[in-house]
Amino acid sequence: MTQHSESPSDVAAFHAAYDHLKPALPGAGWLRELRHVAMTRFLSLGLPGRRAEQWRYADLGPLRKGSFSPVTLAQETEQARIDAAAVPGLDAPRLVFINGRFQRALSRMEGLPADLAPQSLREVLITGGGSLRDLITDLRDGDAFDQLNTAMMSEGVVIDVPKGLKVETPVEIVYLVDDADDRAAHLRVVVRLGEGASLKLIESFKGDDSRFFTNLITQTTIADDAHLTLIRRQNEGAETVHISRIYATLGRGALAVHHLATGGQSARHELRADFTTEGGDVRYQGIQLARPHQTLDTLTFLDHAVPNCTSDQAYRGVLAAQAVASFQGKVLVRRDAQKTDAKQKSDSLLLDRSATSNAKPELEIYADDVQCAHGSTVGELSTDQLFYLMARGLSPLEAKAMLVEAFIAALCDGVPDEAARNAFIETARGWLQNLDIHDLALKEAS
Repeated sequence: MTQHSESPSDVAAFHAAYDHLKPALPGAGWLRELRHVAMTRFLSLGLPGRRAEQWRYADLGPLRKGSFSPVTLAQETEQARIDAAAVPGLDAPRLVFINGRFQRALSRMEGLPADLAPQSLREVLITGGGSLRDLITDLRDGDAFDQLNTAMMSEGVVIDVPKGLKVETPVEIVYLVDDADDRAAHLRVVVRLGEGASLKLIESFKGDDSRFFTNLITQTTIADDAHLTLIRRQNEGAETVHISRIYATLGRGALAVHHLATGGQSARHELRADFTTEGGDVRYQGIQLARPHQTLDTLTFLDHAVPNCTSDQAYRGVLAAQAVASFQGKVLVRRDAQKTDAKQKSDSLLLDRSATSNAKPELEIYADDVQCAHGSTVGELSTDQLFYLMARGLSPLEAKAMLVEAFIAALCDGVPDEAARNAFIETARGWLQNLDIHDLALKEAS
């Protein structure tokens, strides 16, 4: 669907930033031309409005109110702030981005196998970027945010896992926003797994109260018998607009995504996966914890184009007063995709009736020998359960927190790394503790 801008002025600031940065953007001639085409298309499309079906629940209003120019200079940041943004207790290689700029001096590569060497996207593009050409041009027909990312990207990571290499230690990427008001980061992460390879990538997003725009695209190709696990904890600042996308192409391999979103003024997470060989498997588990007046949005699209592939999606949202959270999940089963097994479930818990939960699970099936199911629920905390806990000495807030934690526990328990799993739980507990009891606006159990 064509997405036209609600206002011609909403892209003018991005155009000005592009013109200013264009001479310094890395890339060979083919990429310079691609950037120009992408920006031209972005200007034509504009930021999508609510009339576009896939964007009807998103709030892009904050993007129309600032210039959001990318940061051009590296910024010094205290190590303690980086450690606070990272997964506590995770002893693993770490790549650090401050305000969208890769910080090699603050990163650590110790513990990686000798034949695994993550590369800076900027450095790869400066040297020509030919190995990335097919992937980057794959998004030339994408929507406005794909075009904007292609035009403006200058930082990111390239991780190639050779055939047969099973990386035992996780790799963490820390994205920290620190004193970067009215700034933006257009990042591209490329992860390619060879046949029989495996990798666990943990991403941590943390920010201060700066007005910031994170525009991240992750592209991954997963060969036969390879397994990629992506664990993402998005806890950016209250004035951030966050849009992140995962584009995955699978052979007879497996992708597992575990996503927790609590941060941002308006945040959107997308997963789009294409099955290209029989035997592919995708598992998605997503949690959204929306504070008052916050908008969180999740969209998935799984394209079952070949037979004998499986997918399983589970989403849970918890919404405080005046919060908006949405889940749009679509499974497409094409005519030749017999023996597809696809499941999808979304559940939301409202802490106040002024919250808004939007759920749109979709199955589009053209094959006849399949097992597909989807479902959605929206509910409130049980007053009987609250009364039971309070009768045993818990305060109202403690009782509510215990029920909320139990609601998301199954998805937290599914995170396949102990340190990351604990970080999910502690982030959720911190979210609960930060909610003002008056904002919950719940009737006390009597």
